[in-house]
Amino acid sequence: MPTIGIITGTRPEEACLSDLTHADAARILCSGASAAAAEVAVRQFVADGCAGLASIGTAGGLDPALAPGAVVLCDGVYPLDGGGVALPDDAWTDRLAAGLIAGGFTPRRGCLLGAGTPLLTSEDKARVFDETGASAVDMESGAVARAAMEAGLPWIALRVVADPAGLALPALAARSIKPDGRVDLAGLLCGLARHPGQIGGFLALARSGRKALGVLRRVAALGLFFEPL
Repeated sequence: MPTIGIITGTRPEEACLSDLTHADAARILCSGASAAAAEVAVRQFVADGCAGLASIGTAGGLDPALAPGAVVLCDGVYPLDGGGVALPDDAWTDRLAAGLIAGGFTPRRGCLLGAGTPLLTSEDKARVFDETGASAVDMESGAVARAAMEAGLPWIALRVVADPAGLALPALAARSIKPDGRVDLAGLLCGLARHPGQIGGFLALARSGRKALGVLRRVAALGLFFEPL
């Protein structure tokens, strides 16, 4: 089993990492933006004997100060079950931070929220930010943190903000990703034809999402995720 098991949510996120993966150092699984699927995938990594776990990809911004493309390096995760904050491996996180800074990035250290469903409205994002102070939200990091801590494995999480706190996601966004992580383009176009009022929101999301994926690809190119533990 490769040293590091990496969980990401969608095929575009996976593509930012896959060309750079060293087969003897890391393996990537795409969970299809599903917290339940992420749980299954990460536990398979554990069963296969990986030495560490990583949640890498994009996220929704909760902190209004974070713009699209902001890099959030996880200091803790609020798990799906509402328990206490799960803490990542300090030494691994610090090495990643140093590598990011040396590579020209300015990572934001902050907590993530592991959510079971997307937060679609800016009001929901503001409420969760007020309640938790978490910088961003995604649907994989909670599963990674919980499984790693149960197995006694080191873990990290890094997320790039795709939709900022003030951007409300179209309702169709929650149904636009297939279980295999690919975008359901046909279904999305049909949905937008029936609900044209959501087109503007999708265009805004597409712009910020492209920026986030570009940043994620440049971060991945540093090779920091694939260094031995």
